[in-house]
Amino acid sequence: MMAGYKFLAAGNEKIEIWLPLKGQRRKYKLEDLLAWQEEEVIANKKVFKQLILVFADKYSFAISNHEHLGYDDLKRYLSKKAGKKKVKN
Repeated sequence: MMAGYKFLAAGNEKIEIWLPLKGQRRKYKLEDLLAWQEEEVIANKKVFKQLILVFADKYSFAISNHEHLGYDDLKRYLSKKAGKKKVKN
């Protein structure tokens, strides 16, 4: 089942999100990112981490470390380029 497929690319001061099965594609400049945070989620007695991104158009997007191979790279990119927009837990 591919219902949950989602893709995210970040670089060159831009973030692009696309959900192929919903036919959605969103492109943002890094300045359109209002806030982001990392939180821990417990599922099936395991701890996962997820990044939540909120954009100026009120669209929010969450991506977890168990479903995305580039999770750590995205977190580093956000810390470096948008560190001031990180929400402290």
